[in-house]
Amino acid sequence: MAAVPTAPDLSDGLLLTSMLNDYVLELANFLRSPPAAMMRQTVAQSIVTATFTSLTMDTEEYDVFPSGGAKGHSTSVNTSRYTAVHPGYYNAVGVTSWAFNGTGARGGRWTLNGVALNASVCLVQAVSATQGTGVTIVGVRPYLSVGDYLELQGFQASGGNLNTGVPAGSQSGWSIQFAGA
Repeated sequence: MAAVPTAPDLSDGLLLTSMLNDYVLELANFLRSPPAAMMRQTVAQSIVTATFTSLTMDTEEYDVFPSGGAKGHSTSVNTSRYTAVHPGYYNAVGVTSWAFNGTGARGGRWTLNGVALNASVCLVQAVSATQGTGVTIVGVRPYLSVGDYLELQGFQASGGNLNTGVPAGSQSGWSIQFAGA
């Protein structure tokens, strides 16, 4: 199980220089580059009306993991998820983008392990039939244990299926960063 680096146990009074170097280096690397990812959607996804649906993120701007090893997001497996490799609090912010359609509401919410996070739903009225609608979803700071995953879900109520919007600069996406243990 990955854990946030901690100071060594000095109860025996023995601290080798090599141990200190290992701990200090590991902690410095973690603090310099904590787990973080930024992903977006470049391929439109059809969303059923009045149904919250996890948004697939097929492109990463970055996915940082200190000390190498497993990263939190994959562009080939469970692409809607960021899975925690280190336990702790994470800050996440996101946006949903929608194709042209002036009917109904647009928005989204956050889920933790598939369960909606309280007070994370954000819905707005569609802008117009000649414009796409983008909705900033409330930022969250959930505690993630190792293996827990966070997802951004989109919602639309146009009365029929509607694609997410993927024009350059207006794509659905989100970012997440480790905030502390």
